[in-house]
Amino acid sequence: MKLRTSLSFKTACMALAAFSLLSCECRRSANGQILDESTLLPLDSVNVKGLSVLFNEDVSDSAGNYILGSTMTGTVGGCPDLKVTYSKEGYETLTMTNPDDEIIYMKKK
Repeated sequence: MKLRTSLSFKTACMALAAFSLLSCECRRSANGQILDESTLLPLDSVNVKGLSVLFNEDVSDSAGNYILGSTMTGTVGGCPDLKVTYSKEGYETLTMTNPDDEIIYMKKK
């Protein structure tokens, strides 16, 4: 009986260790360039914001470039999606999911 209990305990510990390996650290990021849809010129001062407390915000530079990242999070089943809003006065607000290394085209109102 004692041997069976010992084997059950070892099996449970191995299963717990294997399950803990499924949970990994995750970090999403988004970067790219923002252009005016009609002129194709870079847009500066576009507010770029992640729609979660884990994500920071940025403002595009004079070349329309931005970088947005998240803090490290533990996950099971993959990283959460990164939803990003782009807003600038005079332009329609745009929301995208997982926009990494993309060109973003914003339309004037």
